[in-house]
Amino acid sequence: MTVGDYDTPDILISYLQPAHAMRFLLLWQEAYHSTLDVSISSVMAVCGSVAAGAYSTRKVCCSFGCPESRLHGSIGRDRLAIGIPTGLLKQFA
Repeated sequence: MTVGDYDTPDILISYLQPAHAMRFLLLWQEAYHSTLDVSISSVMAVCGSVAAGAYSTRKVCCSFGCPESRLHGSIGRDRLAIGIPTGLLKQFA
């Protein structure tokens, strides 16, 4: 199974600061004319909940990170992990 490659990824993962997360939310609401419904998990936070979750559900997935991903993944204390299926970003273009 291929999840994507550099030129045509299936999902995008980013670590957003609060101001950038709010900007994304504003863009989402302008594009889709609805609120963004997400579930947030602390179990397998980035690898499972964000990466696998966004890929398998084709929905935006978020996590504040689990202690292990924050420690070993160098996720700053002011960051929110977000996974976005690239198909959903077409509305933003």
